[in-house]
Amino acid sequence: MIRVIILDCFGVLAESGWGLIDDTYKPTKEQWDEMSAVSHACDRGIISIAELVQAFADVLDVGPGEINQVIGSQRKNYPLLQLIEQLKDKGYTIAMLSNVGSGFMNDYFTEKELLLFDHMFLSSDLGMTKPDPEIYEHCIKALDVSANECLFIDDNATNVYAAEAEGIHGHVYNDLDTLVSRLADFDI
Repeated sequence: MIRVIILDCFGVLAESGWGLIDDTYKPTKEQWDEMSAVSHACDRGIISIAELVQAFADVLDVGPGEINQVIGSQRKNYPLLQLIEQLKDKGYTIAMLSNVGSGFMNDYFTEKELLLFDHMFLSSDLGMTKPDPEIYEHCIKALDVSANECLFIDDNATNVYAAEAEGIHGHVYNDLDTLVSRLADFDI
């Protein structure tokens, strides 16, 4: 029986920042590689979001304000946030597990939206990222449940497969209708 629903942020609860960067700037492979390395350092808490923004601006030869504007334009998935509220009202524990730089969530989500999450597992706070097995093990232990009582939802199949390898049920997020069908598979 599922007791805990764990959701990724970018690509699930909110639009992917990578997609917005790609649409706006059309980076070359070399630029992507450099930005990916910087993003990974930020996700692990090694550098700040301000340092990430400056590095992206340098790579793309634009001002940091422009990068902040693009990142700030990520749209939230309001229908999914409404579904989460309903699931929480039904007694499910709701958690977020996201590869993200420190402080971003508090700036991005409203206080009311943050209260939807009983637990927030943010890579920069933990010093580990998805798909590392240790991050899923940490979540299970902190949630004080068995892995098979959790459903992990992420738009990145690699992250979902890694969670499933730890015994967590998984769903690769594409759209809300498919997610609702997957929840029904678990009588949720």
